[in-house]
Formats: sequence, C-alpha cells, structure tokens
Amino acid sequence: MNAQDFINSVATGNAAEAKDTLNDLLSARAFEALEAKKIEIAQNLFGGYQVEEEVGHGVTVKKDYDDNEESEHGVYKGKKKIGYVVHNKKENTHTAYHNPQGKDDYRDIDDFSHHDKAVSQIKKSAGIKE
Repeated sequence: MNAQDFINSVATGNAAEAKDTLNDLLSARAFEALEAKKIEIAQNLFGGYQVEEEVGHGVTVKKDYDDNEESEHGVYKGKKKIGYVVHNKKENTHTAYHNPQGKDDYRDIDDFSHHDKAVSQIKKSAGIKE
C-alpha cells in the first residue's frame, strides 16, 4: 500500500478502502519512527555513542562520558574544544569548565542548576555572543 493507492481509493469513492489504506500508511510511519527511536536510545545506552547537539553560533555539545554518578559534555566551536560541563547526578549540579588560553588548561567557572546555563557561560567566556 502506498499514497497513490489511497488517492485512487478516494478518487473512486471507495471510502472503506481509503480508510484501510490510510490506517496502514500511518501505522507504517509510526512503526518506522518508533524503530528509529529505539535504535537511537540503544546506541546512547550501550554503544558509547556520542550525542551531538547544536546550540547556536557554530557551537556543539557532545556527550563524552556517562555513568550512574556523572556525565561529561564537551563544548566545541567547530573542532576546537572550548570547555566542558560535568553533571553530578547525585547533587544535580552542572559545573562548567572553560579553556581561556586555548591549551589543555581548563578552569572551573561555576556551578549551575541547569546544563544550558553552564553551556551559555562557556560560550560567553569564549567570547561567543548569544
């Protein structure tokens, strides 16, 4: 069954067949989306898969590490790492570290209640305007 079958059923006035075709098409789409989401979740949990998120102005955040107690997210401008955020899961804090000299000399900026605030502070310390 495809969209053309649905259109043909509607055009010929066969409402029952059109309904069945539409239901089949929607079910197939929902199943495909569910399968894709299951694969994404499995990769995140079991594959060491890096989740990457675009946060604006050419800055991305990648999950570098995750366990039961904490996770670490690298903050990148292009390919250059400009900082990282450590999420302490027990205390639910997000500590931002930035790299002001561009070397491997990361410095603690502050603790934040939310991941996005920590990332924004790293961007600000790197001279990237929101």
